[in-house]
Parts: sequence; structure tokens; C-alpha cells
Amino acid sequence: MVRHEDWLLAGFVALASPLFAIIEGVAGPFDSGRPLDGIVRLAGVCGALACLATRNSDRPEPAEPIMASATAGPIIGVLALAGATSFAGLSLLPPLGFGIVFAAGIMIAVSQGHRPAVPVAVRRALLVPFLMAAGGILWSLVESVAGATDVAGQLGRAPAAFGLGLGVLAVLSGAYYAMLVYAPRQIVEREGDLRTWLIRYALFVAGVAFGLSWFAALV
Repeated sequence: MVRHEDWLLAGFVALASPLFAIIEGVAGPFDSGRPLDGIVRLAGVCGALACLATRNSDRPEPAEPIMASATAGPIIGVLALAGATSFAGLSLLPPLGFGIVFAAGIMIAVSQGHRPAVPVAVRRALLVPFLMAAGGILWSLVESVAGATDVAGQLGRAPAAFGLGLGVLAVLSGAYYAMLVYAPRQIVEREGDLRTWLIRYALFVAGVAFGLSWFAALV
């Protein structure tokens, strides 16, 4: 039910993301001078592209591969944006990163009939760095929103505002998780029912909350 990827993602947002924020400071996705974040995001994009460029050798795939369907556009767009943020973190030109990843995605989409076959376990492993990168970006976004709106401080003096702020964060993280964690993993293998993914999402939220709590205690 809960896979290795889920534990790795929860551990990353619980420990690595706040540690990166302490070392490099909290910043937006396109801020420069963040080599640790930049390296993780670049590795994630490269791994995701490699995953998309392969097919399953030991499991059946859908009749129409995702990269040969209408969903290819949004997937390429998300990866290109992630490539831009990785270049920004490495103090390189974000448009260059966007263009390189976008071009690579288009090449993969038009060559779906020539993908090499690899085991599902290998494709899942290729996606892990991208999941870490996506989790780190979400952690930074949640920390920025929580800090700007003082969500925790509203608990005692304004319970209604606290509930509203918590709800906004829940919607934000839920939508983000669906787009950048759930959807990419479905590319490799269509698995997991609603209950399974709710448990996995709860583990992710627990990791984010733990990372935010000890980060806030130190800064």
C-alpha cells in the first residue's frame, strides 16, 4: 500500500527540505543562488525524462501511452517549468532550462514507438528524484504561505482565520500532490485505489508538517 517512494518523499520534506532552507534560505521556485535545490530539481527532470523515454518490459501498458495522448502537453509543460526552476537555482538562465527540457519532451513524444523496454522497478526509480524535487518545491511554497499569513499564530487568537488558512494550504497541497506526485507515478503503473492514495497523501502531509515544525523552531 505505502511504497518506498512514499517514505522517501515524506522523509525528504521532513528533513532535507527544511535543512536546505536553513542553509540556503527560504525562497521562491525561480530565485537564484540555490545550488542544492537546483541540483535536486535538475536530477529530477532528467530522471523523469528518462522514465518517459522508456516503456515497461514486465507489465502491460495502457493501449495509448500517455506521451502519445492529449496529456503529453501538460506533462511536457510541467517538466519544462521544473527545468527552468533548476536552472534558476543553479544561477543559470531559466528560459534556457525551459527550452532544453521542452525540446527533449517533444522529441520523446514523437518517438514513442522506439522506446526501449525496462522493468517497472527501474522506471519507478527514475521518477524518485522528480518526486523529491516536487516535494521540495511544495514545502517551500507552504512555508512561504504559512509564514506570510502566520497560520500557526492564528490558532489562539483567531480560530476562524486559522481554519481558513489551514483549508487553503490543504487545497493547495492536495492539488499539487495530484499533479506532481500522483499523476507522474500513474505514467509508470496504474495502481492504487482512492484509500491507498489518501493514506500516501496523509504520510506526505505529515512529513511536510514535521519539517515545518522543526524549521520554525530553529529560525
